[in-house]
Amino acid sequence: MYQDRRPAAGRLLPGLLLMLLIACVLPAALSAAGAPAGSPRELWDPELLPLLGGAESRLFSSYDRTGGNNDGFDGLYSTVREEKGRWVVFDQRGPGAVKRIWFPVWSGLDADFEIEIDGRKAISAPNYRAFGDGSVYPFIKGLSETAMGGVVTCAPIPFRERCVISCSKPIFFYHFNYQLYPAGAEVETFDSPDYRRELEQAAEALMRPGECPGGLSRAARTVKTVTAAPGAVTDVFAEAGPGRVAGLKIRVEEAEELSYRSLWLKTRTDGIETVFAPMGDFFLDGFGRGGVRSLLFGSDNGEYYCWAPMPFAREWSLSVDNKGRREARLTVEIWTEQRDFPEGAGLFYGLWNRRKPASKDQKPFDLLNVKGRGRLISTGLYTDCRSGLACLEGDEIARIDGRDGSFYNGTGTEDCFGGGWYYSGEERSLPLYGCTYLAESVGRCSMYRLYTGDSVFFEREIVFDIERGAGNSEPAEYAGVTCFYAEPGVSWNIAHEGGWLPHAPGDPGVIEAEDAGAAGCEIIGDYGRPFELSRSEGVRATCFAVYYRSGLSSGVTLRIMGKARAVIDGKYVARIDAKTPETVQPFENAELPAGRHFLTILADEDPFVLDWFRPENAPGYHEGEALAYERSDGPFQAGWQDMKGFGPYWSADGHLFVKGEKPGDMVEYLLPAEPGEAFDLTVWLTTAPDYGILKIYADGTLLKEEDCYTPGVERREVPLGTVVPRDETVRLRLEVSGKNPASAGYYSGIDCLYQSKRGVEK
Repeated sequence: MYQDRRPAAGRLLPGLLLMLLIACVLPAALSAAGAPAGSPRELWDPELLPLLGGAESRLFSSYDRTGGNNDGFDGLYSTVREEKGRWVVFDQRGPGAVKRIWFPVWSGLDADFEIEIDGRKAISAPNYRAFGDGSVYPFIKGLSETAMGGVVTCAPIPFRERCVISCSKPIFFYHFNYQLYPAGAEVETFDSPDYRRELEQAAEALMRPGECPGGLSRAARTVKTVTAAPGAVTDVFAEAGPGRVAGLKIRVEEAEELSYRSLWLKTRTDGIETVFAPMGDFFLDGFGRGGVRSLLFGSDNGEYYCWAPMPFAREWSLSVDNKGRREARLTVEIWTEQRDFPEGAGLFYGLWNRRKPASKDQKPFDLLNVKGRGRLISTGLYTDCRSGLACLEGDEIARIDGRDGSFYNGTGTEDCFGGGWYYSGEERSLPLYGCTYLAESVGRCSMYRLYTGDSVFFEREIVFDIERGAGNSEPAEYAGVTCFYAEPGVSWNIAHEGGWLPHAPGDPGVIEAEDAGAAGCEIIGDYGRPFELSRSEGVRATCFAVYYRSGLSSGVTLRIMGKARAVIDGKYVARIDAKTPETVQPFENAELPAGRHFLTILADEDPFVLDWFRPENAPGYHEGEALAYERSDGPFQAGWQDMKGFGPYWSADGHLFVKGEKPGDMVEYLLPAEPGEAFDLTVWLTTAPDYGILKIYADGTLLKEEDCYTPGVERREVPLGTVVPRDETVRLRLEVSGKNPASAGYYSGIDCLYQSKRGVEK
């Protein structure tokens, strides 16, 4: 019988070879399956982005559980419990990971924080600012930021058994985005060498926005120059699979001014239309202003990029739909890789939606409404509130796989997108979120957020909404693109309302005819017409009738085209004959009291076209929100705020909202005057539960000190006395002197002012 006379080591060689072979294969298998749950790689790695499932996404915040707008102002919903002299704000059993933490920049949050992971105290922070300034591990720079009135960290905090976050005193506002994993899931070990290394890698990747985060060394580059004819779809690129689009760049060489909305991207993946969206909206630039530099999408000076990977099994194609009036010339760069479709991955989708103003429907805006399995990775939202930013009071709410919205409910729109206090007037573009256009005077805002580490996963369905103001009360226009990965065959329910063109901003103080809701009016657009309408829309009608509210009034100004008779309250009548859209003031001699008035316009012959109308204040009457700003002292903001939700008393339905933060904060405005000609000054102030004590000065002379605290929101008439101007303007100073002990803040508001007895010599 044959005997194997080799040494023992020789006899073991086949077993060793097998083990080595397994060791070589195992890393590839792990890569295909993804990283351990809670890994910092999830923030940026293109290999992981398309992978579906494996987590239940939730948001715990201080939102008002009654459906109102008390999202932390009095702390009612801001703590879980008090325990051993500390206030617990988050307590969740695992396995799971906290993926994102948000606070507003506010002194009311000045408490120290402790984070307990799996029974041990793992993180201590002296205050909420430490979550954004890079001073406390793991909230390092690149993953944490303080900007636009908000503090955000996306450093993941994985836990196997339990995570508890507590603070030394009650705080008011917060968001904790977190994920829960199936029992037995492999979870990253917090503070392990692997975690620390991956955390640094994630920070490095996020600090290079504009570059492809995974690199392009293995990708083939194709460059094409295409001419897109108006009214036609132009094919740009097609590739057979299996493979992946690793990157896309488009430069607009020549096009009309509205190309960011008139040029649409269309992609088909494995026979399915997966992207159909305006170019600007898709690349997170819905108003075409540029300056967007996020991790995955960007836009600047007509050059766009997308680094979100787009895997395909059989085929992928790109085309451009030119909805404009002019030919467009584009340079397109595409990077592709030949590779098998990743196991457990989904197709890349980009869905555009738009909703026109609708003051009565009280429905939120759908960011995503999908049936199927997938994960949300980005949202770009572009709002037109018409004036002011009250629409930002709306919360984000997700209903996922049959769970109600209480599992995922935020505290406000700018909070969702990383800011605070209406972004505090700041525009910024950051790797994972930003606000790149903020125009309070016309109520416009462009914002975005990437959900990479904190992806919202869904197994069967998702309805992800953003409220249009508190309780969906704002008649604002919303548009945006939501990108996600999902299995082939998912279905969505999104209706594009109101066409695709953005409205141009209207003139200050105007009431748009198309918003007034008069019966029998045909809404028309100016696209392709020889004239321009405010916000690109107006109405054509034989009769236009509407109530409007104003202060002391001398009539209205109209922008109208045609022959018609205009009547106010059945008393003042004026004839109009305008061959082109003209701005006319037919009621210069009218004397109308403050309050509600009825405007009727009747066609003499053919239908007229009405663009807008604007109530005109009587001499000496000033809307608070229309005062001429001079200067301020302090970091707080002042501007228009919609007051329709607080009753019918506010002149022009709004007021000047002054966000004082502490005693001594002040803002100054200028009133027109004649030197030496005295007038009596009356102010209508707003009072509220978070309003302070206000000193009002005229040219340095104290006129009145008024406590503006009341348990509810009210309007108060306050005579200020006689003012004798020294110059052609009077400097009106509003200064915070303190607050009532019962008040929650130092804010103030002015509805309107009235200068009476002009010309009386003193």
